[in-house]
Amino acid sequence: MGRMKLSQTFRVLALACSSALSSAQSFQTLPAGFDNVQGGAGTAYPQNTTAPQKWQWHYANSNFAQTGPIQITEISIRALSPTSTVSAFDFPSFVVTCSEATTQYGVGSHDPVFANNLGTNTVVVRSGPFTGGPIGPSGGATSTWIPLGLTTPFTFDPTHGNDLIIQIEECSTNTTWSQSLDGFIGATGAVGGNRYGDISSCLTTTSSFSNNEFVPIARIQYTLGGSVSTFCTSGTTTNGCVPTIAGSGTPSASSATPFSISVANVEGQRQGLLFYGVNNTGFTPLAWGPSTSYLCVKPPTQRTLAQTTGGTAGQCNGSLQLDWNAFVAANPAILGAPFASGSEVFAQGWFRDPPSPKTTMLSDGLHFTLAP
Repeated sequence: MGRMKLSQTFRVLALACSSALSSAQSFQTLPAGFDNVQGGAGTAYPQNTTAPQKWQWHYANSNFAQTGPIQITEISIRALSPTSTVSAFDFPSFVVTCSEATTQYGVGSHDPVFANNLGTNTVVVRSGPFTGGPIGPSGGATSTWIPLGLTTPFTFDPTHGNDLIIQIEECSTNTTWSQSLDGFIGATGAVGGNRYGDISSCLTTTSSFSNNEFVPIARIQYTLGGSVSTFCTSGTTTNGCVPTIAGSGTPSASSATPFSISVANVEGQRQGLLFYGVNNTGFTPLAWGPSTSYLCVKPPTQRTLAQTTGGTAGQCNGSLQLDWNAFVAANPAILGAPFASGSEVFAQGWFRDPPSPKTTMLSDGLHFTLAP
């Protein structure tokens, strides 16, 4: 009887967790406002033509109302008519890249050189075959959304003020949709997006085709959180080392996939650790005694396990390493736990430097927001 109750309890908890993760998923269209209505302007490019081609779909920042970073986990597109059938399609080489734009979407700002519009956070979110269908009439007012099948999430922070670019490289086609792609066209400055491309090559570096205020309609699926950035200032050690902190992967409140925090250019063969806080509101970095370091993280703070920097004594080839997601999973009672999607963390590296004024030095800071 006790086992049955325990089993039932686990099932209830599993359902609750599943429901919480599901509810964390949100959707919106680009341009915004087309969730329940078709855009009504069609295009054959790229899903209804066989020629290799390359596109940048450039969406204005004004489409986004979120007040923090989002992690885009899927992008979907749809046919122009909800009463038509999308044929079975096969695009053997279909690459999708996302980026925070360095330019604005208008024809006077978007650069003809594709690379010049892409920011430093550019990510290939899917690569390989794009196949599916046939997909019949939706039976509703809008066509069925067709997911592109993202394999890598993309973190976009609307508060940076940058536009979003979805870049499409269709390099080979066996069979097309046999239907036009849904899009929207309007007056200058009213659409919130434009497309720029080349309709003869997927390898070209410049666009040869554009529309003024026409853009395909896409739907993004996203969760809150997932952003990573550095802040504050590193100190310089007695051997001239300037430690630099970085994050690799996606910080998460639940995922087992690694999110690695690393501090490079550390004094070799020293003891050190990473520490963090969860609220830097109103905090001004404090001088670390008379040294060149600053305490970048507002107390209270949590230390992680001590470690040796490795490398060679007297050189700048040591490092500190931490898998944040694994550390959180193994330590349920640490500062800030239990973490949730949208939780903020501020981390910094500390290590010994005996000749310095406080005998220790600090790296710069790493600020990250957790995805689910």
